[in-house]
Amino acid sequence: MVFDEADTLCDTFYQKETSKLLKGLQEDCRVKPQVIIVGATRTGAVSAFLRRHMNQTEVMPVVTTDAHVPPKHLEQVFVPTKGKRLLSVLYEGLGEV
Repeated sequence: MVFDEADTLCDTFYQKETSKLLKGLQEDCRVKPQVIIVGATRTGAVSAFLRRHMNQTEVMPVVTTDAHVPPKHLEQVFVPTKGKRLLSVLYEGLGEV
């Protein structure tokens, strides 16, 4: 699961929904989900979110010099969603984990 724009999603405005989604993933997935938190900045809200919800999880920072090119050791996959029910696409992707 990728949380993009983490500084926004971990802000107090979205924090409740983000926490609920993460808790649901942890409870409902047969295997421990891989969670990727992406953001241009690591704000205090992001750090607090990581401490509160992912304290038992190893955090591996990935830094790149070009925001448009992922590091070579990462595989980036785009999932087409046009014309599809987004929740179905999410469940399908989680089923592949």
